[in-house]
Amino acid sequence: MERKPIKLLIMDIDGTLVTNKKEISPATCKALIDLQNNGVRLALASGRPAKGMLRFARQLEMDKHHGLLISSNGAKAAMSFS
Repeated sequence: MERKPIKLLIMDIDGTLVTNKKEISPATCKALIDLQNNGVRLALASGRPAKGMLRFARQLEMDKHHGLLISSNGAKAAMSFS
Protein backbone atom coordinates (compact mmCIF):
# COMPACT_ATOMS: atom_id res chain seq x y z
CA MET A 1 0.00 0.00 0.00
CA GLU A 2 1.42 3.37 -1.02
CA ARG A 3 1.80 5.89 1.79
CA LYS A 4 0.65 9.36 0.88
CA PRO A 5 2.29 12.37 2.49
CA ILE A 6 0.44 14.27 5.18
CA LYS A 7 -0.73 17.60 3.76
CA LEU A 8 -2.79 19.00 6.64
CA LEU A 9 -2.73 18.56 10.41
CA ILE A 10 -5.74 19.86 12.34
CA MET A 11 -5.68 19.94 16.11
CA ASP A 12 -7.66 21.24 19.03
CA ILE A 13 -6.00 23.59 21.50
CA ASP A 14 -7.37 22.88 24.97
CA GLY A 15 -6.70 19.37 26.18
CA THR A 16 -4.67 18.53 23.07
CA LEU A 17 -2.05 21.09 22.04
CA VAL A 18 -1.43 22.94 25.29
CA THR A 19 -0.33 21.71 28.69
CA ASN A 20 -2.44 22.15 31.80
CA LYS A 21 -0.61 25.47 32.22
CA LYS A 22 -2.09 26.58 28.85
CA GLU A 23 1.33 26.54 27.17
CA ILE A 24 2.73 24.71 24.16
CA SER A 25 5.72 22.66 25.25
CA PRO A 26 9.02 23.56 23.54
CA ALA A 27 9.28 20.08 21.99
CA THR A 28 5.76 20.26 20.55
CA CYS A 29 6.35 23.77 19.24
CA LYS A 30 9.56 22.71 17.49
CA ALA A 31 7.94 19.60 16.01
CA LEU A 32 5.00 21.58 14.60
CA ILE A 33 7.24 24.26 13.13
CA ASP A 34 9.42 21.53 11.57
CA LEU A 35 6.32 19.91 10.05
CA GLN A 36 5.30 23.22 8.50
CA ASN A 37 8.83 23.76 7.18
CA ASN A 38 8.45 20.38 5.46
CA GLY A 39 5.20 21.29 3.71
CA VAL A 40 2.52 20.20 6.17
CA ARG A 41 -0.17 22.84 6.62
CA LEU A 42 -1.29 23.37 10.22
CA ALA A 43 -4.79 24.28 11.38
CA LEU A 44 -5.91 24.99 14.92
CA ALA A 45 -9.56 24.26 15.72
CA SER A 46 -11.21 25.47 18.89
CA GLY A 47 -14.35 26.66 20.55
CA ARG A 48 -12.37 29.79 21.37
CA PRO A 49 -12.81 32.97 19.35
CA ALA A 50 -9.98 33.60 16.87
CA LYS A 51 -8.55 36.32 19.10
CA GLY A 52 -8.02 33.73 21.83
CA MET A 53 -6.06 31.51 19.42
CA LEU A 54 -3.64 34.09 18.01
CA ARG A 55 -1.00 33.68 20.70
CA PHE A 56 -0.61 30.00 19.83
CA ALA A 57 -0.73 30.59 16.06
CA ARG A 58 2.05 33.17 16.33
CA GLN A 59 4.14 30.93 18.58
CA LEU A 60 3.84 28.18 15.96
CA GLU A 61 4.77 30.61 13.15
CA MET A 62 1.57 29.73 11.32
CA ASP A 63 1.47 33.15 9.67
CA LYS A 64 4.64 32.24 7.75
CA HIS A 65 3.19 28.93 6.55
CA HIS A 66 -0.40 29.81 5.56
CA GLY A 67 -1.89 28.17 8.63
CA LEU A 68 -5.60 28.15 9.36
CA LEU A 69 -7.64 29.04 12.42
CA ILE A 70 -11.00 27.34 12.81
CA SER A 71 -12.69 29.18 15.65
CA SER A 72 -15.97 29.61 17.49
CA ASN A 73 -16.77 25.88 17.41
CA GLY A 74 -16.26 25.75 13.65
CA ALA A 75 -18.36 28.82 12.82
CA LYS A 76 -15.36 30.73 11.42
CA ALA A 77 -12.25 29.81 9.47
CA ALA A 78 -9.49 32.28 8.67
CA MET A 79 -5.92 32.58 7.46
CA SER A 80 -5.53 36.08 8.88
CA PHE A 81 -3.38 36.51 11.96
CA SER A 82 -3.82 40.22 12.61
